[in-house]
Amino acid sequence: MFSEKETRILFTLLAAILHLGNLSFQALIQDNMEACTITNDDCIASVAHLLQIPSKRIHEAFTSKSTYASGELIYSPIGEERARHIRDAFVKGIYGRLFIWIVGKINSSICGKPMEDTEGRVSLGVLDIFGFENFEVNSFEQLCINYANEKLHSFFVDHVFKMEQAEYSREGLDWTPVDFVDNQEVVDTLAQKPMNCFALMDEESRFPMGSDESFLQKLNLQHGNSSCFVKSKSLSRASFGVVHFAGTIQYDVTGDII
Repeated sequence: MFSEKETRILFTLLAAILHLGNLSFQALIQDNMEACTITNDDCIASVAHLLQIPSKRIHEAFTSKSTYASGELIYSPIGEERARHIRDAFVKGIYGRLFIWIVGKINSSICGKPMEDTEGRVSLGVLDIFGFENFEVNSFEQLCINYANEKLHSFFVDHVFKMEQAEYSREGLDWTPVDFVDNQEVVDTLAQKPMNCFALMDEESRFPMGSDESFLQKLNLQHGNSSCFVKSKSLSRASFGVVHFAGTIQYDVTGDII
């Protein structure tokens, strides 16, 4: 149920993402400050054409930062590494919104129409529970995927164990309690309670001088005493551990704060 126009827009955005990944940055010194420039103008032209954005604006967006002061925007240059992080964050933003839109489109096609409009058509919704990811280096993507699994496990525990056993107790039934792994503390630490991991990351990303190191320091300060949080054993490694219900996974914070 994707229209021809929607399909064309999807492929256009995906093509733009691929071209954005090919942008090359070169470090410069400008007015005694770290700066950079994009070296492949042909790639900028392709992105500008696909996203319908002027080439100049694309160059400005990836090689400078804006600060609002005294009622006006002040632009200043940024270094090569920060430019690459901004480019990557922009790509992730497009891809994330695109993915959410596709899921919404599929969901509406399955159950969004009245039954009389779907006569003769049988649909089945499938929940695909992807597995935990634990690589040699785990970063923000793996944290999001593993958090999704924690939420699914929490949902399962709530409905299959907690709510059912509470109902048995209310009805006065003779039953034997079932032991289960309650991962609510992990869910709270990552995204629920105040100053959770995702909230701290979002906060640190908004600070002009925010860094991976200060983000990690805040994590250790806020959650260092939690039974599901593991501080890094090495000062040279910018990482932290989370004790998931499937096992402990170390996450590298390098590049999380842009």
